[in-house]
Amino acid sequence: MKKFFSRIGKKLKGRRGDSIAEVLIALLISSVALVMLASMISSSSSMIDSSRKNIESYYSKASDELTGSGTPKFTGTAKLVASDSTVKTSYSVNYYVNDNINKHPVVTFEENNP
Repeated sequence: MKKFFSRIGKKLKGRRGDSIAEVLIALLISSVALVMLASMISSSSSMIDSSRKNIESYYSKASDELTGSGTPKFTGTAKLVASDSTVKTSYSVNYYVNDNINKHPVVTFEENNP
């Protein structure tokens, strides 16, 4: 280990230049590192684009189903009763079931207009 540091010290103190082989090897290492960096940047950019498209597609489908822009299946009518200790209110509603959001049923209600 001591020899290694003494060589580095001599190299730093010396006035001789580097050989052409050392310069070419350093240039080769630098160019390989730059190619690897460019490859990493390119692949990460494509992964970001792919994930962005997947997320937008998922949220678009979920939004369509929840806002009614999709085509919910009319299931039937029901009577909902909301009450507390003093007031009892009932509503006649149509209900719809969508099962397109990750294969989980989503039930939406719409009040019947008499």
